[in-house]
Amino acid sequence: KCQDPDIERQIDLDTPRTFPNNPLFRDEVSLFNRSLIYEIANNGEEILFRILRAYANHDPEIGYMQGMNMIVGALLIIMHPKNYEQFDSSKAVVFDVFLTGPGFYKDYEDEYEEDVFWIFVHIMEEKNWRAIYKPGFPKVYEMCKYLEKNLQTQAKEICDVFKDVEV
Repeated sequence: KCQDPDIERQIDLDTPRTFPNNPLFRDEVSLFNRSLIYEIANNGEEILFRILRAYANHDPEIGYMQGMNMIVGALLIIMHPKNYEQFDSSKAVVFDVFLTGPGFYKDYEDEYEEDVFWIFVHIMEEKNWRAIYKPGFPKVYEMCKYLEKNLQTQAKEICDVFKDVEV
């Protein structure tokens, strides 16, 4: 359970909106597409919900905010065990996190959900994406200023158009 029931309700509202056309997150699957979909014990929407709820409990200062579902959803798609069936390496790096060990890919499906959770934690804490979600959104403003500065120096015409239309 989530420490804050309002957060759990918001996660519940957002999970069906996450990549609705991706097979990992669809509830209904036609027999024709059965071989193309991701077959795991639980569907992606349930896994997404559990990871987002776990993160909200892990970091109560930030909790859950809209947009996190898309980050975790992308990680679930990218890191899905079916993507690594043909991969021979015993070592991989995802977002600067080393995923290593004997039989990693063979046993990966069992640890998939937990690995996605910890990589999301790494992104939020070590890459400081949690600042995007802090009250007042300080990181968003910092990123916008950085983008504006780069546009002024590297794509002045685009920057001028943005200013003209007050973006």
